Amino acid sequence: MKNKPFIRNLIAVLGITVSIAVIVLSVLQIFGVWQDALYLIIPLLVLNQLGLAYGQWEHNRKIAWFSICASAVIFICYIVVLFIK
Repeated sequence: MKNKPFIRNLIAVLGITVSIAVIVLSVLQIFGVWQDALYLIIPLLVLNQLGLAYGQWEHNRKIAWFSICASAVIFICYIVVLFIK
């Protein structure tokens, strides 16, 4: 498939962008500039984890499945915390 390198490059760029956004939002949360940044950080981490799972899919499916399961657990915990608070 000729689209694979483009998709992999796109996911890599999005992963880097999401990682930078998570770092910036974490700093804002830590220093008290934006107290609700955590509600945006966690979904971004889930997206980043899913991108890692996609990247690992052809190399090691066990790691990819673990990443997908970790993303699901993180997202479920996020939803629970969101509705409890």
